[in-house]
Amino acid sequence: MTLSRFLHICEHRIQALFRREKLDDQLEQELSFHLEQLVQENIHAGMRADLARVEARRTLGNFVVIKEECRDQRRVTWIHDFRQDLRYTLQMMRKHAALTAIAAMALAVCIGANTVVLSSWLTLAVGDLPVPDADRVVAIGTFLDLNRPGGNASIPEYVAWKERTRSFESMGASITVKQDLGADQSGAHPERLVGQAVTRSLFQTLRVQPVLGRLFSEDEARFGNAPARVVVLSQPPLAATLQG
Repeated sequence: MTLSRFLHICEHRIQALFRREKLDDQLEQELSFHLEQLVQENIHAGMRADLARVEARRTLGNFVVIKEECRDQRRVTWIHDFRQDLRYTLQMMRKHAALTAIAAMALAVCIGANTVVLSSWLTLAVGDLPVPDADRVVAIGTFLDLNRPGGNASIPEYVAWKERTRSFESMGASITVKQDLGADQSGAHPERLVGQAVTRSLFQTLRVQPVLGRLFSEDEARFGNAPARVVVLSQPPLAATLQG
């Protein structure tokens, strides 16, 4: 497409947007000209004037449909339709003010109720993470292995992501585990606790520090070592983070 043709199209569409009546008059004149030309051709072919006009209209087609197709080629018809629909909507709303008010109130109540329900559900189901920059924390999993339910990533996958990814500032792993903790007194039964086995980098990723005590050391967090007897407790809610 040449620059002159592009400018001509832009000019035509601007006219269609702001000078629609003028273009419609030109379209009406052009269709009338073609109709009269067909009428004259039919008369010269030996038809009566009335039959020649009927045949010309049949040949040319439906004027209304042709006009709509020509307007559609301007590519701005939807703007006029939207403006017309908006004007009609405002007129109907003003005409039936009571019904409009009732409908608006009903929509407001329904939308507000749905918002409250969804917000409450998200708060109960997910909750707000009590960590700095919680909106930047994401959970990563994989669903490629259909034999492993829950979409949890394996340790080799985590190591590969941590070494090769460039999209995250830091990364840590966390796996739900159950541990039996024995009592100090002889004869007491051990207690089953549910916690999270985590990597040392998880605390750096979450940017949290213990209020009391310390976090895991490098030796305690190294893969392949025997499980360390180190626990980090968090409250509320009461939970245990185990290093193993």
